[in-house]
Order: sequence, then structure tokens, then C-alpha cells
Amino acid sequence: MKLFVGCNWDPSLVHRLSAFPEVVDFSGLLRRSVVGAGSAAYLAPEASRMDVESFVRDAHRASRTVTVILDAPNMEAREWEPEVHQQILEEFGWLESIKVDAVELAIPYLVELVHRRFPKLGIRVSPTTRAATVDTVTFLQEMGASCVGVEPMVQRRFEVLKVMAAQSGIPLFVEVTNGILRGSPSYGNFDLAWTNSLMSSHRFEPDVFSELSKTYNHAYDDGYKVKHPVEILRTHFVRPEDVHLYESIGIEHFKLDTALLTTDDIVRRVEAYVARTYDGNLTHLANLFYFGNRYQSEVATPYQAPTFPGNPPQAITRFFQLLGDKGIIDSILSVDNARLHGLLDHVVGGRCDPVACSECQRFADAAIHVRPDAAAAFVDALEQYRRCLFTGEYLP
Repeated sequence: MKLFVGCNWDPSLVHRLSAFPEVVDFSGLLRRSVVGAGSAAYLAPEASRMDVESFVRDAHRASRTVTVILDAPNMEAREWEPEVHQQILEEFGWLESIKVDAVELAIPYLVELVHRRFPKLGIRVSPTTRAATVDTVTFLQEMGASCVGVEPMVQRRFEVLKVMAAQSGIPLFVEVTNGILRGSPSYGNFDLAWTNSLMSSHRFEPDVFSELSKTYNHAYDDGYKVKHPVEILRTHFVRPEDVHLYESIGIEHFKLDTALLTTDDIVRRVEAYVARTYDGNLTHLANLFYFGNRYQSEVATPYQAPTFPGNPPQAITRFFQLLGDKGIIDSILSVDNARLHGLLDHVVGGRCDPVACSECQRFADAAIHVRPDAAAAFVDALEQYRRCLFTGEYLP
């Protein structure tokens, strides 16, 4: 097992994980960059260039590598504009100068640019690029990639992964903490393809209404999971106990998408995957919900709900109150990981019904404890919030 661990730039993180040889790389997000990110980097802690440089030095002293994630799926076609292009060159030049080991990219043009112009930077390709075939991996390798993340929607399609692992000429990695809703309608659309990449870039001018675009898709996905709890287990996370299934088909690199989380949370998750066992609530291990997370950026500056002009509808106020409640998911449900032994056996065997799987439902009934009243109130709040947005009731 080789772990790529999402880092929050906390200097203590390197020391606290130094005892785990399985941790080979720290992968950090920049809150704002010229490229942007395909994840919610706007929730990452502020880290100055001096902070990043210092973290890189500490990681190298501990014989770990550092990767900076710049995996926006697009830059609104501005990467060819002379001014923005010069900013790109400056940013990658800085990363190379401070001896960052690699960058994680999603735009093929940037893969080739970095490979040709910044040869000291290794290139890891983000799952945002949607590599789901050997052909895609081969093309990316020809462009300069040395490692490719698997498309999350095929992480449980073992017949596909087995072929990819056997025939790809470079290592593949799987995001084991990925809990995106199976078949989410927002996946690859507004959320990944525009909102997050722009909002983590220097091109974005924030205002209060941008908070709506950050949260609309999550309101749908989280509400659906609570309303249909079996879908929690049908997301694409990998339990520590099931990592060996991926190793058995030739995948040995695994990424913990933890760059936004507190240092204690990161360490706890690493400990579980290194031990290959976890006795606890699975919502505290995998990124199953947008709600309820405690971010490193909120350690110094606690969450504050946005202030909307005029008298916003109660649905808006209620939604952001829930978003600020870090215990909200715990008050609604829990997922007992100890009761999920053998969860992927029927998946590996190709017996998981893609529409309505009785085996998945059996595991859900055994492991997921839902508090009906709290769940109903949560789903109602999210549905009212979405209704408020698509009817335009939020407009001042």
C-alpha cells in the first residue's frame, strides 16, 4: 500500500505521519491559483508561498514527496490568453523552484506544457480527467504523465479495473475516500466542470450569491443519500478492510482526499487505512457527505453563514444554519463499518444489480442506523432550499 495523503499545510502533519512508511506523498490544495482545482479548494486553509515552501522542506527531510493539486477540468479557455499564460508559467516555475515533486493535473494541455517546459515536476493526472480505459491512460502517458487517477465511477467495476491495471504502462491510483453519489446528475457538470475550478482561481470575484452555486448540487446529493440510505453504501469509497481487493488486481497506490480536513482527522484516517481496519462510524472515515465536515480553515476562523441582502426566505437561512452545524450528519444517521464485512464480495463477483441491488440493501439494513424524524427534517430543508433557488424566491 502506497498512500497519497491530502495535506492541509499544517507543519505538524509531517511529524505526526512520519511513523507510517505507507505514506509516500503529501498532496496539497492551493486555495487560489491561476489554474484552479476540481475540488472545493476554496475551503482549504490559507497557505502563503512561504508556508508551502517550508512544508516541502519538512516533507523532504522526512523522505516524503509533495504534490500540488491543480486539477481544474478547464480554465474557461483562458490558458491561451497571453497574460494568463504568463501567470501559468510563473506558477509552475515557482513550484519547480521550491522543489515540489509533482503536480496533479486534469487538463491535457497542461500535462504536455509541464512535461515539456518544467521537466523537474512529475505529473500525476487527477481522477477529474475521467480515465476509465487503457487508451486514455496510454495517451496521458505519452503526454508526460507518470501516474493516473481512476475515474471514480469505475472504482467498483473490477472487470474494468483489472484490465486497466494489467495493461497500463504507468501506475494507477484510486481515491479510497471518494463518496460521491453513484451516478450523481451534477457530477462532471456544474460542480466539477465549472464551479469548483473557477472559484478556486484568481479569476473569480466572490459575492454572496456564489454561495448558492457552491451548494445547490450538494443539497441534492446529500438529501438523496439521507432519503435513500442504501445509496451511501453504493458510492465509490473503499473501506480499509477492502484495499486488498484492489491490490490483488495490481493497484497499489491509494489517495486519501483529506486536504481540507483538520490534522486530527487526517491522522485518524491514515491510521485506519494503515491498520486496514476501522471500528467506527464510516461517515467519519470517507467523504460521504458535504454537510458535517470540520475543515482546517475553520480552526482559526469558525464558519460564518453568508449574509444575504434584504430579508432572505427562511429556506435560505435554514439551509446555511444546517451547513454550519458540524454535528448534523451524526444527529441523522450512522454507518457501522464493523457490520460491513464482505460488502464488496458481490461487487467483485459481478453480482451487484446496477438498479436495485438486494445485497447492497441487506448491508444497508444491517449497518445504517437512521433517526427518522431528523432525517425527514433534513431532507425537507434541502428540498425547500433547492425549490427556493429554482423558483427564484431568493432574489432580492
